Amino acid sequence: MRRVLCFALIIGALIEGCSSNPNFMSPKVEATLRVAQIDFQVQKIRAYTHWSPGYGHGLDVEVWVARPPSDYVRNLDLEQSLAARMFAALAKDEISIQWDFTEVRLFCDFGRMPPSARNVVGVADVLIRRETLKALRERQVQAAEFQRQWELIAGYKDQPDSEELLRW
Repeated sequence: MRRVLCFALIIGALIEGCSSNPNFMSPKVEATLRVAQIDFQVQKIRAYTHWSPGYGHGLDVEVWVARPPSDYVRNLDLEQSLAARMFAALAKDEISIQWDFTEVRLFCDFGRMPPSARNVVGVADVLIRRETLKALRERQVQAAEFQRQWELIAGYKDQPDSEELLRW
C-alpha cells in the first residue's frame, strides 16, 4: 500500500509540473510561446526546473534562435531584446509564475561568418524573480520594461574575426 501511495504522489507531482525533466517542461513552454505568438522564429527550446541556493526553485528556459549574419553587431542588444520578448510571452501564462524565478538563456546563432569557419553565437542569460514577473504581468508592460527589471547573469558573444569572446 505504501508503494502505491508513494508512486501516486510521484505521478501527481509530475502532472503538476514539478519535474526537472526537459521532456516534460519543454512542451509546456513551447505551447505557451505558440499562444503568445512571439514575433521571431525559435529553433529549439529546452525547459526544466532546478534549485538554486540564492534564488530557490526556478524554471530554466534555453532558447535557440537563428539570425542572419546581417543582424550581427558587437553588443548584446539583439539578444537582450529577444530575451525580453521571451519573458513578456512567458509572463502571460501561469507556467512562469509557479516558480521562485524564471531564467532565460537565449542563444542567437548567426551561422558561419567570414573569415571564421565556425558558427558565431551570442548568448544572454537573464533572470527575473516571481514577484517582479507578477508585477510586470499585472501592469501589462511592454517587453522593453522586462529588460529594466531583470538580473543579467552573463552575456557572451563570438566575434567572427577573433577567437576572443566579448563578455558582459
